[in-house]
Parts: sequence; structure tokens; C-alpha cells
Amino acid sequence: MPIRSRDGAAAVAACACGSALIHRPVSQAWVAELAQDHSPATVQKIHRVPSLVLDMAVKDGRLARNVASGVNPPRVGTHEHRYLAHEQVDDLATATGYPAQPNKHSGLDTRANATYRLVVLFLAYTGVRFGELAAHITGKEPEDLVFAGIRNGQPLRASTFRTTFGAAARAIGVPDPHPHQLRHTAASLAIASGADVKVVQQMLGHGSATMTLDTYGHLFDDRLDEVGDAMDSARTAAQQRRSGSDAWPRVAPGWPQPESDPDEEAALTSDSACQDRLSKWYPRPDSNRRYRLERAAC
Repeated sequence: MPIRSRDGAAAVAACACGSALIHRPVSQAWVAELAQDHSPATVQKIHRVPSLVLDMAVKDGRLARNVASGVNPPRVGTHEHRYLAHEQVDDLATATGYPAQPNKHSGLDTRANATYRLVVLFLAYTGVRFGELAAHITGKEPEDLVFAGIRNGQPLRASTFRTTFGAAARAIGVPDPHPHQLRHTAASLAIASGADVKVVQQMLGHGSATMTLDTYGHLFDDRLDEVGDAMDSARTAAQQRRSGSDAWPRVAPGWPQPESDPDEEAALTSDSACQDRLSKWYPRPDSNRRYRLERAAC
């Protein structure tokens, strides 16, 4: 028999989630309580887990309806992306790998780290996500990581990297630093270098060009003048080629005539008159059938 109470729904979700027990009914008050300590994006992710579980319970006939579907999590506000220039990327990479004021609690062997510098450059010029970067391997074994942790060689943790990265970003004057900003920087630098929307889509791994345009479409506006100038130059070049071709004669020059005897002058005169008349009527004798017939009659 389908369960109809919120507490029952929480129990079903708890059983489905295994160790991830849900101790509170999924309600608007629960979401509001979460929003006091977490960002809207985090609240949405927390709400999504029981919502999916309860959806499966409805399809399986264990619940009459999904109570989480009527709960509205907070909306994630749109933040303006911050794009770094080439000089800022270089300064940020140097400050992250070789901080001017390293943490006094860090060991001498970890105060300067060339790997962190390479991480910043790799993110800023490829556009990969931090998790994708941490998963890069050099060989066939899982432990053959390209970017490993400083101390133990384990996969690079975002929380550990952000500590050094944040201090370096603030040191060069970049507020609210986050490694994901380097993904936006990679897109902006690629577009500024002439990459079209399909290239940026493939570079960032977007599912469609529409997603790329929705996120970075405003960066293409600055190229409208460039496109207009290129089209104007192409049209001017085409006109110059066309005017140059008009300067050449449309009909090939006639073959040189052999010297004639005095007895043939009368015939040549009449032939020349006939040919002149036909040339006036038919300026392109080489492609006119009627001209050939009348010339043969002369």
C-alpha cells in the first residue's frame, strides 16, 4: 500500500539511500533551514538526492507521490564571470607555485611547488575542470598521476589547492578567487585569439553550441567590427579582380593574314567589307552560328 505521510516518505528515502539516512521530512522548512548555513547551489544538490530517491519510490509503487517535488529550493543567482589577461595568468601561476609569503606552518619542501604553477597554467589554457585535471594520468596505472599532491603523491585535492591558490590570487589583487574562474579565462582567451563557437564548445566539452553561446556569447560581440571590415575588404578585392578582367579583350585577336597577289585584291576587298559588316552585327563571331552561315554565303 502506498505511503502517504512525509515521515513515511523520509523512511523510504532512508532505506533507499542505505547509510545516507534522512532524519528530517522533506519540506520547505527543511530547505529553509539548510539555506541558513549553505549556499543556494549546495542546497539544490542536497535537495536533489532525496527528490530522486522519492521519484524512484513513486515509480516502484511504494509512494503515492513525491513530496520533494513540491519543495522549492533557493535559486542560484547568476554571477558575473571574471576573466584574466595573459599577464594576470602568469602572475597568478607564479604566486601560486612560489608564494612570496608562504605559510609558516608548511614544511620547507612544500613552500615552493612548481606543480601548482603548472596547475594554474593548465587550467587557464585548456579550460578543463579541476576534477578532470586531478584525474589526468601519465601511464596505465591509477597512481601514475600528472598532478599529484605535494606531500604524499595522492590525487590533488581541491580544498588543499584552494588554500594556496586563494592566497596567491588575493596577493595579485584578484578578489573572490576560485579555480573555476580559470575555466572562464580559458574560454575568453580562446575567443580573443579567434576561436569560433564550435571550437570553444569542443574545448570546454559543452553538450551543444547553444550552451557555449548562453555562457560566453557576449564575448563574441567585440568581433562584429572585425567581421564587417573583413567582408568589406573581400568585396573590394572581388571588384578589383572583376575590373581587371574587363580590361582584357572579350574576343581573341584575329590571325595574321598572308600577303595576297594583285589579282586577289578585288576579292579581298569584298571579303573584308563583308567581314566588317558581319563583325559589326555580330561582335562575337566565334560563338554565333548565324554569323558562320552568312560568312560562308559571302
